[in-house]
Amino acid sequence: MNVDDLFVQLGQFGPFQFQQYILLAFPIVFSAYQTITFLFTTSVPNFRCLVPECEDEYYTEFDEPWLNSALPFKGRLPEQCLRFKPLSDFTRNSSDMCSAYSLFDERDSIPCDRYVFTKDEVTIASEFEIVCEDNGWKLFIVVMNTYLGFIIGMPIAGIISDRIGRKTVMIYSWFLQSLIAIAQSFSRNYKTFLILQTMGALCCGAYNAGFVMALETLGPASRVLGNALISCFHTLGQANVGMTMWLWRDWRIMNRILYGPGLLLCPIYFWLVPESVRWLISRGRSAEAMEVCRKIAGINNRHLSTEFEDNVRALAEVNIIVCRTIEEPPHPVVQNEESTDLSLATNNDNNGGNDAPHTIVEIATPKSRLPKILKSKILLLRLFYCVIVWSSVSMLFSALSMKSVTISGNKYLNFILAVLVELPGYMASYVVMDTVDIGRRMYMSITVSLTALCCFLFFFIQQCECLQKWKIATFLTAKLSITSSFAVLYIYTSEMFPTEIRNSILGICSMAAHVGSVFAPITILLVSEIAKLTLIFYGISVLSLLAIEHFIF
Repeated sequence: MNVDDLFVQLGQFGPFQFQQYILLAFPIVFSAYQTITFLFTTSVPNFRCLVPECEDEYYTEFDEPWLNSALPFKGRLPEQCLRFKPLSDFTRNSSDMCSAYSLFDERDSIPCDRYVFTKDEVTIASEFEIVCEDNGWKLFIVVMNTYLGFIIGMPIAGIISDRIGRKTVMIYSWFLQSLIAIAQSFSRNYKTFLILQTMGALCCGAYNAGFVMALETLGPASRVLGNALISCFHTLGQANVGMTMWLWRDWRIMNRILYGPGLLLCPIYFWLVPESVRWLISRGRSAEAMEVCRKIAGINNRHLSTEFEDNVRALAEVNIIVCRTIEEPPHPVVQNEESTDLSLATNNDNNGGNDAPHTIVEIATPKSRLPKILKSKILLLRLFYCVIVWSSVSMLFSALSMKSVTISGNKYLNFILAVLVELPGYMASYVVMDTVDIGRRMYMSITVSLTALCCFLFFFIQQCECLQKWKIATFLTAKLSITSSFAVLYIYTSEMFPTEIRNSILGICSMAAHVGSVFAPITILLVSEIAKLTLIFYGISVLSLLAIEHFIF
């Protein structure tokens, strides 16, 4: 008997699980905001130099009739970071004088001191004037600090979640994220914004805790569907960010609209959502686990067998016994490296000639949870390959998302389309893996190979004008395939490790993913031409594919 067998009796995806997924959709959606809002808060609107000799910083328009005499032009647009040097030092003149007389030396350019931005959107770049070579790097620091916060916060949240519970970490992380984001919307300078952005990124445990919590309410036959639904919730959250910024065009209003409801919703989740049965059993809390099981059975209209409670108690008590004494256990304790869940098994005692079954315990104890990985070559190799795949796939995923706004006209619409294309990717992972006889590893190999092929083709499409109509289709296909691969990666990793270390492992893998994501903006910054970027993405896809092919089971 193992925990999966319990959920076969409780119902693998019944009304209870449906209700839980609806409730858990909200923290998943809110956690998605944090992963993408920086893309819009650090966006740089079109800008030009402020010309104090001809205009007042409080009363100015982006397009002025005298701009040709005051600013150098690149095509139809004024140079953003340079202006012509004034012929002499003088105070502000009227715009009429600037139009009538040449007050500037058009042979000599100087850097700008102040800037004028278009009024189509408000971001930290326009409010705090973070542009050009002297200050533009500050926007890059915002992105870097966000991912570094994820790198530090994810594994810490995972370890805490395995110790104190999924629900507690999910709710407190959600609350802190919302509170910090609301406070950030009142920032009056760049330093305050950056500090709060980093703090918010550190409080990033809501998604992983919610994901594990949702997945642990399901039986083994429903995990692929459950994983696809969670991923869809996350995608809808990101699309909501693009839609909100498109409607309001102000990063402060965007933060308040997105995060405000979270402050009101998260406290009631202490009563709405029960703790994970699997986690309660792994901590030896049989009474609480049984209470949740009765609730599940009641909502799912299932009748529990007479030995159900005994099985729950046996699974929980095994953990209590091992926790009490590790060095000299009172009963035979066996740790099976191949085990992927808290379980009990029975074998015949052939040595003693007694045919009566005895219990073999497969359990990881609190004192040996993470060290268990180091003691097992199989688990250690799995973790090693997981880190490679998570980091490379995440870099591809993040880079394609960031580059989506450069493909064509309306960046908000482009972003929303690039995000929504993830939905068929997630559902494809469910349909294919539940209807076609194909394993997790093979499916990931196919999707990563397709991403590599699209990136390779995109390079040639960029070089040929006659193929431009295929550019967006190829880009979206790459995004869809890498999304589908990412969807399987979560459940793939969850199934390879035991319950008692599962969330810790997901925290480590999420940290690796965000390390990969850190390199996405670095790569984009260093290699500005998208055609060259596609070759880099192609190489990363191949690296990821090789790692997948070497996964150990």
